[in-house]
Amino acid sequence: MRDRTRLGVHWGVRWMVVARIASSVAVVTVAALCLTACGCRTRSRASGQPLPGVGAAEVARAAEGQTASGEPVQAEWDEAPEVGTATATSAAAEHEDDVTYDPARWVVGVLHPTERHPLSSMAEVQRRVGWADAEMDPSVDEYDPAKESFVVAVPPSPMDPDGLLVWIPAADSGAMPAELTSALEKRHIRYVGLNHAGNERPVAVRMNLALDAVHAVCARMPVRPDRIWIGGISGGAKSASKLALLYPEVFRGGLFVAGAEYFPPVPRSNGEFWSVGIRVSATPEILRRLRERRFVMVTGDRDFSREPVLDYYRAFKKEGFRNVLLLDIPGMAHGMPTPNVLEQALAFLDAPSGAR
Repeated sequence: MRDRTRLGVHWGVRWMVVARIASSVAVVTVAALCLTACGCRTRSRASGQPLPGVGAAEVARAAEGQTASGEPVQAEWDEAPEVGTATATSAAAEHEDDVTYDPARWVVGVLHPTERHPLSSMAEVQRRVGWADAEMDPSVDEYDPAKESFVVAVPPSPMDPDGLLVWIPAADSGAMPAELTSALEKRHIRYVGLNHAGNERPVAVRMNLALDAVHAVCARMPVRPDRIWIGGISGGAKSASKLALLYPEVFRGGLFVAGAEYFPPVPRSNGEFWSVGIRVSATPEILRRLRERRFVMVTGDRDFSREPVLDYYRAFKKEGFRNVLLLDIPGMAHGMPTPNVLEQALAFLDAPSGAR
């Protein structure tokens, strides 16, 4: 994307700050370096030392707009040239673009986009997935991005630019799963989760919203285009895998928890085939490009989605994908794995493209 994006950003009363305050850090802002197909602008800034990950209790308080001590808080955000102002609805607070967030604190806010990613449209999703006209729900129209929202979480002591994990949940809330906190902080990865994009929302809308989330975050803060991943859980993982496979110019890989998909046909262990959501077959050019990406699939022996996840993993490997990691966790059911498992997953995603 080469056009400069302008976003109106509404920061709601659900502002919060989690974790302990470290020593103050000098902030140095450098001019924008580049624009890419995903719409990301990169800048450099000195950063402080990372802090230990916060726990589940702190993350729960974060969702209620409280600090670790239980006090309500507000937050300030990174200077963002040419994108308008950020506003907070509480106490008539208004933050201009030249304020900065504290790099020693986790900061979480709600982002309301005003425009869509250049690749975000029902027609483009239909073309890439290969759905026939009859498969498209006529009640699903092009939505108004201003009525959508994303949860954005920035880790303490961020590198500038950071990486970005876009998360598609199975439920209605885009709040950051507590299990992801330490892994994201350790690897300096920002988080954006889709609100109102659970399994009840049409797949095409969820896919477009994920693209819009990339567009909105990259317009507001610096993100490295080569460190943008898509992830999700359950039905969200299925949508995430479609995006990772069909939009490789935007996403450098994906994290699929308790769900996944692949190009057809995908054989089952009983000799039949899985009914997958992707209709198009992978061309040699698509496969060549995707082999440069990295993918992690997480399941467990108590996960009811384990069988299809294992078969999709075998399909990846059959096509010669080397950068695919399967984490089959003993005792894991259909849900989020432990923080240690997610740290392993993100370390694999964030490794150089030639690493094993």
